[in-house]
Amino acid sequence: MIKPKKSVQQLKPYINGSHSRAIHENHAKIIKLDSNESSVTPSPRVLTTLVQFIQNAPLNWYPDIDSTILVEKLAEYTGLPADFIQTFNGSDNALETICRTFIEPGDEVILCMPTYDHFRVYAESCDARIVPVCGDSPFDSDIPRLLNAVTGRTKMIYMVSPNNPTGLLFSADEIEQILLKTKDVLVIVDEAYFEFCGITAAPLTQKFANLVVTRSFSKAFGLAGLRCGYILTQPDNISSINKIRIGKNINSVAQAAAAAALDDLEYMESYVAEVKEAKTWLVSKLRKKGLTVRDTPANYILLEVAKPQEVQNFLEEQNVFVRDRSFMPQLTGSIRITIGNRLLMERFWKVFEKIPSSCFFTNISRATIQT
Repeated sequence: MIKPKKSVQQLKPYINGSHSRAIHENHAKIIKLDSNESSVTPSPRVLTTLVQFIQNAPLNWYPDIDSTILVEKLAEYTGLPADFIQTFNGSDNALETICRTFIEPGDEVILCMPTYDHFRVYAESCDARIVPVCGDSPFDSDIPRLLNAVTGRTKMIYMVSPNNPTGLLFSADEIEQILLKTKDVLVIVDEAYFEFCGITAAPLTQKFANLVVTRSFSKAFGLAGLRCGYILTQPDNISSINKIRIGKNINSVAQAAAAAALDDLEYMESYVAEVKEAKTWLVSKLRKKGLTVRDTPANYILLEVAKPQEVQNFLEEQNVFVRDRSFMPQLTGSIRITIGNRLLMERFWKVFEKIPSSCFFTNISRATIQT
């Protein structure tokens, strides 16, 4: 066997959600609430565009490596110049490419924990040393503690806003405070859930050369299966990243779909409103049951239970998939539940109500009272 490099040998892999062939083949029977995907198909305009594109486009040719049409629409959507925008095969590909571009062996990368774990994999595979920073509460920001973790070897700071899975939202003022005090550090703000909260650091990219904002079409736009994402940053950063970026990875179909999605923002905004309404409804139901629930500004909630693995297993037996986050720092007993539209969440609730109370509470008498 040919051994991989040491950083890969030592790497603890990212644990994916449920994305198997069996899941896809039985998707009509599945309630999939484990990966924060959209619960509805993309805009009808996207579907129409895809049919026309596949029938008429030169699929035997490589795609437009500059994603020209998509970037023009993104410039209008984000309010930033086109040369501040670059597309990728999903925002995960963007994060991985950023790490490969900037990290050298021994560089320190600060992660605001607990958070999306795949970035940790990308950074460690580039021989970075991870510096986790946890506040007193995973639901509150602690900017002074984060800044105190910065050293002369710090190359990057990774922040998700709203954070996955806690929902912690960093304000533009907080991010600017970090940028002002870390001008030699690349600050990455992952805004995969931007459309659900409307709070962004994107305008700061024109003021700070050390800021990269990443975004995705996989969540609110419903294009997770096509893989399309983008970054917002100054042109000099994009020039460096483009030295290793594979432009052909953003396939023609994904470009056409994402561009069409941006032509129907009303559809996306309507779905976001549905998610917010369904989230309010479900959180109320869970709290009436006596459960501790953390609402978030994104399309998921955190539920605290006594036996998270048993809850997850029970639901999976009923073809309902959620995500156990109890192994993450400061999230003992936590399960993350993606929120879809009201119809889907009502289906979820009918199954959820059948879970034994002993899975929720350590004190059975309390469970009896609450239910």
